[in-house]
Amino acid sequence: MGSYQWTHWPIRAEIGAYVAKPSAPGKVWKMTSIFKIAAMTVFAFAGVERCALAAEPSVIALSCDGRLTNTRVSNAKPQPINKMNMVVNFADKTVSFSGHSAGIDKADVARISFSGENNAVHGEIDRVTGATWATTTSATMTLAYKLLCKPSH
Repeated sequence: MGSYQWTHWPIRAEIGAYVAKPSAPGKVWKMTSIFKIAAMTVFAFAGVERCALAAEPSVIALSCDGRLTNTRVSNAKPQPINKMNMVVNFADKTVSFSGHSAGIDKADVARISFSGENNAVHGEIDRVTGATWATTTSATMTLAYKLLCKPSH
């Protein structure tokens, strides 16, 4: 690899482009070409992500296992949860489980965050691992759900 010297190369009077000029005479690499390639790559990946999101189902049914703890009771023993149903409805922008329904605050390829019922329900689903936490609050108790969810069939 040779050494490079950065130079300002005027293309027009009002616009200039920085180029890397190799020590070998006659070879000039224009940085504008690199920027064009980078921009095309970004747009290509943006299009792929849009296609992937468009192919996503509008409703995802999950089966969840884990623990439920009443955090208002000192020394409360976690209760096991087996095959609890959770429904993520992207069309309605809701997450429903155990008689609760919450609005989706944010959804991306990694996570779904939700809250609702005057902030009495909130939680998050990790879309990669299935790890899910949720908290429901009422006048008498605060329940903490720690779950591992997977698509149900």
